[in-house]
Amino acid sequence: MCKKAHAITRYAFYKMEQEEHPFETRKCTKCFQEKTVTEFSHRKIVCKSCRASDAGRRLRTDMSFYMRKLCSAAMQRAKNKNLPYNLNPDKLIIPKYCPVLNIPIIPFMSKKSASPCSPSIDRIDPTKGYTMDNIKIISHRANTLKNNATHNELRKVLAYIEHPEWF
Repeated sequence: MCKKAHAITRYAFYKMEQEEHPFETRKCTKCFQEKTVTEFSHRKIVCKSCRASDAGRRLRTDMSFYMRKLCSAAMQRAKNKNLPYNLNPDKLIIPKYCPVLNIPIIPFMSKKSASPCSPSIDRIDPTKGYTMDNIKIISHRANTLKNNATHNELRKVLAYIEHPEWF
């Protein structure tokens, strides 16, 4: 049986167990409250709400954790696009200001999405992948602006912003 099928089977048994014993309780090792089995993830000893708040707090306060999450997401994108990857989160340096927009880079984000001031990994040459010599850390806002635009499109937008009377 492959890993995926095994995981699906395990999860199915877990769901059946929850349905058979919906009022069975466990004690969370973080908040020490008795909660029903449905409030815990599969085989976890910490309840879902404690796990969510802990992950959010670490993301907002622990710089190395933040950089590992950023690099982990880049590794997944590189894997999906079949690009080279050799980033080391310990060697990445987040600048105080975005080199593109000159706005302060605040390396803490919410659990759901990055703010415009969050750091973002930018590939200088998109075909070369996520390598230490091909990336820069810029603000999420700057990376979003340059995401899909060509040089010509960016020049047109700049011309429109500087001289709206021409259009």
